[in-house]
Amino acid sequence: MEHYRLPETFLIIESTRPDGSKDEQELALYANWRAGSEPPMVGRLVVIPSARCRYRIFDPNMYHTAVCASRITFADGVNGKLYYRGYDVEELVQGSADSSTPTATFEEVAFLLINGELPDKKALDTWRELLLSHTFLHEDILAQLRTLRHDAPPMGCLIAAMSALSTFHPEANPALRGSQLYRNDQRARNKQIYRLLGKVATIAACVWRVRIGRNFVAPLSGEQVHSHPSQSTGALMGLERTNQADEVPVGYVSNFLTMLDGCAPNPVLVSIVERAWIALADDGLNCAAGVLRHVSSSGADPYVCIATAMAAIYGERISGVGMAVVRMLTDMHAFLRSTGMLEETRERQLSCLGAYLQERYMLTKRRLQGFGHVNYKKYDPRARVLRQLCLEAETAVHEPEPLLQVALLLEDVVMNNAWFTSRGVWPNVDLYLPLLLRILGLPLEFYAVFVAVPRTAGWIAHWLEQLDDDDMRIYRPRQLYSGPAERPYIPIEDRTGGRRVPTWQRPRQKGS
Repeated sequence: MEHYRLPETFLIIESTRPDGSKDEQELALYANWRAGSEPPMVGRLVVIPSARCRYRIFDPNMYHTAVCASRITFADGVNGKLYYRGYDVEELVQGSADSSTPTATFEEVAFLLINGELPDKKALDTWRELLLSHTFLHEDILAQLRTLRHDAPPMGCLIAAMSALSTFHPEANPALRGSQLYRNDQRARNKQIYRLLGKVATIAACVWRVRIGRNFVAPLSGEQVHSHPSQSTGALMGLERTNQADEVPVGYVSNFLTMLDGCAPNPVLVSIVERAWIALADDGLNCAAGVLRHVSSSGADPYVCIATAMAAIYGERISGVGMAVVRMLTDMHAFLRSTGMLEETRERQLSCLGAYLQERYMLTKRRLQGFGHVNYKKYDPRARVLRQLCLEAETAVHEPEPLLQVALLLEDVVMNNAWFTSRGVWPNVDLYLPLLLRILGLPLEFYAVFVAVPRTAGWIAHWLEQLDDDDMRIYRPRQLYSGPAERPYIPIEDRTGGRRVPTWQRPRQKGS
């Protein structure tokens, strides 16, 4: 703390721990500490007086700072629940008696997030028709996608194409059309909603087709899905495709899967992806939604805002976790196989895996990938949904997924071990999502894309809510300066002891 240049007085705020005896919202304030002295840094928050607001808060990572009020999503981390506009997500994805038909479609949930209420049948049909009518891409965007390398990271391709859409719709840019464009014109808002949600699925499918070296499949706009057996990749789940046009009606998810695979998808596959996307549609003000609101506060157009949110989930700590989970489960599977436990009873497997965790994770305090969450202190509700979908998908393909069996064993061990549960180490969404992709036949590189397509609905809802916030100004977080004090400029010939340029930054010499 002595490195920060603080004003004469400041406050330290200590948040009571969730497992403590005090109320979680109670704050202990320490006032009138002199600058330069060592404050009692029990907590991580420092409040700085300012001219406009009296106090400024030093809150690294903003874990204790609410930057907006929202009516969209409530992520109840204490109880392990997730609500969209008051509706329990697990209820929205709960299937019928045979779990083949969700109680809500993805289009309904997208409508709910963006408009605040569930649609009636007429509104839903109109909504679906408008979304499908905006799934077509300009030929120049398709040409840009064709120039991408087949081994280019899919998420990078999606971000690039989404950013490029901004250049095709300059009328959607408030910087070019006026700052009140979306506050005064509901039609302009609606057009961007349909474009964003309609085109993101098409771009994602085209990125996949580039990766496998196949021609693009045009979006569907008719009343039924039509099969394209000659262009099928035969990659998704290995399920038998349907060639009957009346078996699968056109919907947002079935349209995406048709563009992805080149033929009408199996209804079981549609149901699984639909429910997964409902669970992934929003997660409150997480990193990506926060970035979107930050960029949106400057008046950027919605395409750039969505692209920046996509860039946020492309990070190692979000999309990179999927690969880390698979590597971890692969190591555990290899351990069980080397010890001959794969053929033993479940009880012996649990005992063996428990000893493995004791040695490799508990004693070394190594992070257990796919477990624990910054917000959810109980079982992540999205993980419950995806766990069930993995089991359904595995049953549908009639082929066991070895890593899924390891994940189920691991979950059982962790949830019955007080060492983990007392530390809030519960399964999160990253434990089962990469396994679902494996069963679907999609590579882990598609992990972030698979999340970004449904999450666009939630991002649009955040963008719209911020537009309607009368208190919204441009985001301007403050910092605590920790650099050197004021010093005079020294001419270059008088400088001594300067830092050397690191080797990796030096210009290359000829022949090197």
